Amino acid sequence: MIEHEVSILSVDPTRHTARVRLVSQSACAGCAARKVCAVQESQDKEWTVDYPTEEHYTAGEKAILVISEKNGFKAVLLAYILPFLCLTGLIFGLSRLTQDELLIGLTALGGVALYFIVLAFSKKRLSRTLRYGIRHAN
Repeated sequence: MIEHEVSILSVDPTRHTARVRLVSQSACAGCAARKVCAVQESQDKEWTVDYPTEEHYTAGEKAILVISEKNGFKAVLLAYILPFLCLTGLIFGLSRLTQDELLIGLTALGGVALYFIVLAFSKKRLSRTLRYGIRHAN
């Protein structure tokens, strides 16, 4: 499991969701995914997270945001590896068709931009497969 400490901003007990903010940490040395995680380099982030019906959380409480390693690697694949493969595939594929480097570069960047646009439109579907969860901090 990949875990980060978060603060609960608000709770919706009817939907069993909580809005959480990732607490900035100075070092992620203990995290197994530190080499591929962009969270360590970013500012505070916020998520809406589902929690089990038998759990109870309150605003201001500290909790642990958890994601399975399988889902973590799936997120890395979608955010980093597939766009890289798209970019390099377009560059090498287009270089066989034309020698115009400007056209190749702009088309490859446009292809990656299109990939991220499609990914953004798939956000709702992805949120069903890439699930975050929370648990009480010990």
